[in-house]
Amino acid sequence: MIGNTAGRDRCGVRQGEWGSPAGGRGYHPPRILVPLCIMLVLGVLVSPGAAVLTIIEPTRNTFQVGEWVNFTGLNTESETTYLFLVGSDLDGAGTMLTNTSRNARDGRLDSAPVGDGRMWRFSWDTSAAGVNLKEGNYAVYAVVRPADLNNLGGKTYVTRRVEFLGRLVPLVTTTIATPTPVPTWTRPPAGTDVQVSKNPTDDIPGKFDGRFLVYESRKGTGDSDIFLYDVATGNTTVVASGPAVQQTPSISGNWVVYSAYEKKGWEQSDSDVYLYRVNSGKTTRITLPGDQVNPRVSGNLVVWQDEPTGRRSVNLVLQDLTSGTRIQIPTPSDGYRPDISGRRVIWIDRLDSPAIFLYDVLDGTVDRLTNRTGIQDYPQIDRNRVTWADMRGDDFDIVVLDLESMEDRLVTEGDRNQFTPSVSGDRVAWIDYRNGNFDLYLSDLTRGGLTAITRDYPRQSDVQIGGCILAWADDRNGSYDVYYRELADCTPPPEAEVVMLPAEETPAATQTTVPTFTTPRTTFPTAQTTVPVTTAPVPATTAAPGFGLMAGAAGLGIIVLSGWFLGKRRDR
Repeated sequence: MIGNTAGRDRCGVRQGEWGSPAGGRGYHPPRILVPLCIMLVLGVLVSPGAAVLTIIEPTRNTFQVGEWVNFTGLNTESETTYLFLVGSDLDGAGTMLTNTSRNARDGRLDSAPVGDGRMWRFSWDTSAAGVNLKEGNYAVYAVVRPADLNNLGGKTYVTRRVEFLGRLVPLVTTTIATPTPVPTWTRPPAGTDVQVSKNPTDDIPGKFDGRFLVYESRKGTGDSDIFLYDVATGNTTVVASGPAVQQTPSISGNWVVYSAYEKKGWEQSDSDVYLYRVNSGKTTRITLPGDQVNPRVSGNLVVWQDEPTGRRSVNLVLQDLTSGTRIQIPTPSDGYRPDISGRRVIWIDRLDSPAIFLYDVLDGTVDRLTNRTGIQDYPQIDRNRVTWADMRGDDFDIVVLDLESMEDRLVTEGDRNQFTPSVSGDRVAWIDYRNGNFDLYLSDLTRGGLTAITRDYPRQSDVQIGGCILAWADDRNGSYDVYYRELADCTPPPEAEVVMLPAEETPAATQTTVPTFTTPRTTFPTAQTTVPVTTAPVPATTAAPGFGLMAGAAGLGIIVLSGWFLGKRRDR
């Protein structure tokens, strides 16, 4: 039956008459009308003026991040094929394939020129620095005119689903070891100030745990680098350099972690966490889409502050660098400025009313450590002690909390401010303003009393203590340089407990060289195109003038013969 409305359809057939299941001869339409109607439809489909847009390649839909994905297709409507990407944690209107931080709604699209045979080709390097992908489903859109997902009306487009199953290989950067120009090295005696950096930049030490110091060199031009200093040999190694902002380094044993992003004019890429191996000199990116900042490492565990793309939540993520297992810490609300030592992770929760919380990796419990709201700076933890700057009165004082007794003590009191404390074993250090300028002070928590490390006019800042090494930033030479002092009569505290995350937190099937979160597989809606989509290449001869007429003539001959034969059978 042709047509779905009462009366006659456009080919002159009355509904229910031709081919009626009731039997009998019924109504016979004029035999010439049926072939002419079918020929008309065929002519529309094969007309050389009809637009065609296809994605023929790739032949498979599943890949690993780091592979090249090659797209090939046909475009008879325009001289350029435009492409954008839609997927989990990306902008809702789509992004560029080659830089997922650039949004299609801003006119940022990839393009592929249409060449011989009206074919277009596009090669996608998913290992490129600007491509931030994670496990899950994505959809690649090809359009004949520039558009984003919300502006496809009246435009010819097709889609191809692409699924990524982990990372093929880690992003590895070879670094260059640059020895400090010291012809002979004799380790300075304890109590001596040693200058580590001599750059015309501001150099800030990061958190460390003993032999090695890490520091950030801030160039002030949208660029900063990370360096590693060996206290035992006096050698300096470049951990990360280049046109990017590399910051907040932390080291424990063989692992250095830091965050980095690229900045170009008013634009910047997502910030990711990178891992540097001291023994091999290799660097690996361990996070993908979204902003990941403030990493801290202890033993084989690293924690960072994670801000997913397009979301307002601020999560804390914990990863085992040995097994690759990764979990999200169950924070009460948003988690900021994490730190870690052994089995314990601390952070500030609720910036509007900040409090310090603690997560026990082995027990899986979360406890609130503070009831007051005057907490400032980064809280630090070392084994069973936590320290922070606390405004309990009219100024900031240093507080240390013992996690075994759950008793805290005021290390400093008075009418001047103290800032940025750091703790290691029985010692806590901080920046003190009691002398009218920023000086460095130290206290032994078992012996009591305060020791002024500096009392001069040049300013000190960003103190860090690890084992028996005290490091800080000092501007005595006009810009901040890193200095350290080995403490006399000091016994290094024992190393923090090495903890493994339970393997069942991450199913074995999702483990890759660089583990990523397993995300739900999203089903993308079928593209609504303005023309039929072919699944195989159309021969080049289809673009030749006159093809529609030839096909129409051939089709007409077949249809007329079929109609004549059918009529003969009905006349019998």
